[in-house]
Amino acid sequence: MLATVLFANGTPMLLGGDEFGRTQGGNNNPYCQDNDVSWCHWNLAETDENRELQRFFAKLIAIRQQHTALRVGHFLHGED
Repeated sequence: MLATVLFANGTPMLLGGDEFGRTQGGNNNPYCQDNDVSWCHWNLAETDENRELQRFFAKLIAIRQQHTALRVGHFLHGED
């Protein structure tokens, strides 16, 4: 799924913390919660499992940067 998001046309829509497995307990809309669900625990980035996820993210980003076909330089209007 990460590759699909990063390799699709347009701006990848990622949230800070996605790169180290911050799931918010499956809650995709915790904007009004000031508790553990919405807090960003930066120590999650330090676990071995999440370091592997960060390396994977870095590889996907590098591939996107290397291949111009994965980046559109203009807005697509659906016209020739």
